[in-house]
Amino acid sequence: MPANGAPFIVKGRLPDGTAFASSTILGPRGEFLVYQSLYKRPGSVLSSLRLGTEPTATAGDPVFVVTEASTWYKPAQTAAGEIYRNGISHVGLSFGGGRAPVTTPGQIVLGLPDMDDNAYIVISGAGANLSDTNPETYFRIRPSGATVMKTGENNPARITVTVKPGTLEFSGGFTLKNSEPVLTRSATFQGVFIQQSDGSKLGSGFFTLKQLPDPPATTVTTAPSYTGQVEIYPSQ
Repeated sequence: MPANGAPFIVKGRLPDGTAFASSTILGPRGEFLVYQSLYKRPGSVLSSLRLGTEPTATAGDPVFVVTEASTWYKPAQTAAGEIYRNGISHVGLSFGGGRAPVTTPGQIVLGLPDMDDNAYIVISGAGANLSDTNPETYFRIRPSGATVMKTGENNPARITVTVKPGTLEFSGGFTLKNSEPVLTRSATFQGVFIQQSDGSKLGSGFFTLKQLPDPPATTVTTAPSYTGQVEIYPSQ
């Protein structure tokens, strides 16, 4: 974000995975707007945001994003396979995060110690809890961003994580199994490491997951896909 009042770009992804990029400027109270027209049948994201600090903040304390007002509108779409194809009517959004938690060479994202099992990943929402597989596990992130994942019963969802320390991004995948009906579902996720208003840090992201069939209304093929949340925490 420029310090001279020049325009800057706010980039992100909505809960259906749609990317947006909005040019904006910073107002005198730290306020800025985000707007972009979206989709083939037009919808939009419109948000009034503000940079904030804690009332007792001093120089160097966290600066974070405050959501003043925000709405996301997605009308019904016609493309086959479109997530939330029936549309979403002016749902409120909440933006979070703050100043990027910069890491220097040799440091690990989130300020983690260089030790085994220094991170913990939790996958939730979008019906992930309706499987027979527990979608969470401890794992290790090294200073280079390389990860060491658990195997077998210590990582039943076979979660994989890739970390990019330079951009504070992460991505990965997981697999869920059900015995009734017999079904295996795999999904990928992506996210970023952020700093919250209290100075704590975590990784926050999303995934898209095919839902369980609901006969006779839906089958394995026609069941919709929904989005859920991925979070990575320090293990200590």
